[in-house]
Amino acid sequence: MVVYQVHGTERQKIEASLLKTMKDEQIKCIKGVYGWYVLSDDLEKLDPEYGVLDKNKRIYLYIGTVTDAPMSSVTSRFLGELYGAQISTDKGSKFDTDFAVSLVIAFLCEKEIDVYFEVLSEIHGIEEEVRIAQQEDPILQTVSARRVQMRPDIKRAIVEKTLAEEIEAVGTVVLGMLGARAHKNPVNSPRSEHFSNGVGGIH
Repeated sequence: MVVYQVHGTERQKIEASLLKTMKDEQIKCIKGVYGWYVLSDDLEKLDPEYGVLDKNKRIYLYIGTVTDAPMSSVTSRFLGELYGAQISTDKGSKFDTDFAVSLVIAFLCEKEIDVYFEVLSEIHGIEEEVRIAQQEDPILQTVSARRVQMRPDIKRAIVEKTLAEEIEAVGTVVLGMLGARAHKNPVNSPRSEHFSNGVGGIH
């Protein structure tokens, strides 16, 4: 077990089983395109009106891929986006992409919404990422013929004195996008046979 403490105060315990599972997955160096999504059934927890949606439909949050680097893997992307270790990597002007995704995951889990991560294709690279993103229309991203980018209202500009407010604002934006998407009645994607991970809230 790992125990996270600040000035002698215990904040969090992490079970060794989680660490072993993630290391076992990392050494497989699984390549491909992956996605984070929620299920339409869970949206009733945000608003009872979402209950009229078709059941068990996926609403994609984010689509990503890995590079050609020998040791890169979707498991590393899962961990990076789950924890969002760096608030910003561009001298503090905007949220880092991993941090922005982690904020959305944390916000939804706090609302008791299960968040799912899954490998959607064994083909990696921008071309496949764009193809799948065009099909799934992830709510946190804009999709063009050549690129998939994080929306600027999610990968927010950081104002030094209002960092907490910028973080809180992400939740409001996500609620608005889910509300708009719910009425589109998205089509469910076939499940991959690879793997699907979840975190307490996340699957």
